[in-house]
Formats: sequence, C-alpha cells, structure tokens
Amino acid sequence: RIYYDLQNRTHTYLPLPIYMCEGSGKVVLSIGVNQKGEVEDATVVSNQSTASDPCLFETALATAKLSRFNADINAPRLEKGTLTYHFVAQ
Repeated sequence: RIYYDLQNRTHTYLPLPIYMCEGSGKVVLSIGVNQKGEVEDATVVSNQSTASDPCLFETALATAKLSRFNADINAPRLEKGTLTYHFVAQ
C-alpha cells in the first residue's frame, strides 16, 4: 500500500516498489516535490517508520524518486509532503 500527504497535489504516477528484501513494515518518507511534479528530495522519517531493514529504506527512496505529481507553476519551488510505503515480507 502507498499513501501520500501533499497538499493541493494529486499523483499522476505512483509506482509500486519492486523489492527482494526479507523485512516488512512501514517506511515513511519526507519528500520535496518541484513545480513540475517531480520528487527532487526524499529522506526516511525514522521516528514514524516501523521498518528497520536498510533494504526497505533504499527501495522506498528509489521508488519515491520515480513518483510524479501534477504540475503547478504557482506552487512553492519545493513543496514538502510525505510518502508512506507498507511493505509485506517476501
């Protein structure tokens, strides 16, 4: 499952993470989305995440960078929000 919180934006592309990690849990990311709708910045929010597997963190970060949101030229240069992935053990 994938959830996001990015005020005044809608997703245009939220890819499903493809992973071979053995762990499971929730990974919450802080993201920065530019006016084009591209994710420019993503970092793990450790105190909100339940996963501890570095493999899941790497997968979430890489997948987040592929995500796209609607373009908005009136938005801040880098709009902050969150993106949450719930990983199931493989």
